[in-house]
Amino acid sequence: APNFGGGNVDWPCFIFRKLAKPPASPPQLVMAAIKDQNIPGKVCFHGLGAAEAAQNVLAALQAKARHHGDAKLEKDQYDRDWDCVIRNTEMTSGRQFAGLSYFPKNRPVLAMLNAMNEAGYKLAACPNFGGGGAVSWPTFVWEKREEPVRSALVAIKDRNWPGKVCVGGVSDASLREALLRGLDALATSRVLAQKDAWDQDFDLAFSGTAMTTGSVPFSLQNAWFPFGFPLEVLVTEMGRRGWKVVGGPNFGSGRDSWPVLVFEASAQRPRGR
Repeated sequence: APNFGGGNVDWPCFIFRKLAKPPASPPQLVMAAIKDQNIPGKVCFHGLGAAEAAQNVLAALQAKARHHGDAKLEKDQYDRDWDCVIRNTEMTSGRQFAGLSYFPKNRPVLAMLNAMNEAGYKLAACPNFGGGGAVSWPTFVWEKREEPVRSALVAIKDRNWPGKVCVGGVSDASLREALLRGLDALATSRVLAQKDAWDQDFDLAFSGTAMTTGSVPFSLQNAWFPFGFPLEVLVTEMGRRGWKVVGGPNFGSGRDSWPVLVFEASAQRPRGR
């Protein structure tokens, strides 16, 4: 689900695949949108299985993520286009005056992803809505396939000093060493495998990374354009351990943009290698 636009506009798009042998009935889909730039925070669900999905995600948030004791299923007048809504959520860091605004929180996002996986859903797309240079609404579309999978995510903090790559859902020692070696070889400064006060919610964190061209004042180069080689390192090393990229939601607001890679692996595969 690529996202086009720039500046004050966003044009979310979908790419469809045609199956050589389509099933007799259409797939069961559930869509969810994170509404963290709102008071209260919400996660909105729509689809044939939305009620069950929202209940499962609510239970997971209350059990596995901090600050969700007051979360509940409740709609208001702004939610009429949605089947179910979880209210009082904190899926991101929220508005920060001295920090990273609306950076995704590992535990609640993973709780949502894995709750959907446990109900038999696999992630199919992550369109991003928003615009006006001020809002971003990360959205998830799942397809029910009854294939046991589990999720992990990688969040990229290039609009930060130092640049960081944060990993949630997997903490394999061999992955840590492989990513450290690969990212360090491609960065202009030393990359360290360490977490600070802002990264405690994640399983792994690498600081000093360079995933994009960054800010390029007084240059004809495009700012924040992704580098191919470090992204290849991430995808390849995760792939060697059974993790496949299935989506790329985008978090943030205004001038801050936090790209995320969502991975899925077989739930029957042992953790690590």
